[in-house]
Amino acid sequence: MYCHRCRTENPDYNNYCNKCGGLLVINQSKSSAEAWSSKTGSLVGGISIIIVGIAFLTHNIFHNFYNWWAIFLFIPVVVLIANIYNSYKKGRKINEAISSFLGAVIIAAIAILFLLNVALGALWPLILIAGGIAIILGTLGNKKSIS
Repeated sequence: MYCHRCRTENPDYNNYCNKCGGLLVINQSKSSAEAWSSKTGSLVGGISIIIVGIAFLTHNIFHNFYNWWAIFLFIPVVVLIANIYNSYKKGRKINEAISSFLGAVIIAAIAILFLLNVALGALWPLILIAGGIAIILGTLGNKKSIS
């Protein structure tokens, strides 16, 4: 967002300009980013409905498919991937995309483990390891410069 007084670029979450302190005016018209966001929401909704249909179809065809419900875990994966793309289109920091990507990978991995009927008793420490990696990457990516 640009200041209308001094034309300095400011983060979208700022209410006041970093340079001159002027009040930042939010454009009320629907921007191309907002229009794309609504299109993305429709795509996510459509893909989610397809995933639900695949889950029920799989359950109806393969009666011994015990963990069919794990297909529903891919719905948040689709939402997180849409968030990655929206962050990229809006030019936001890479940290947002990395955290969404890690979340998508973790949820997809858990869904695949359930779909393949893998015994999770021996693999639960992987969740702790993944959580620790996510915290470390989030901490390293949020460094602020001192000036």
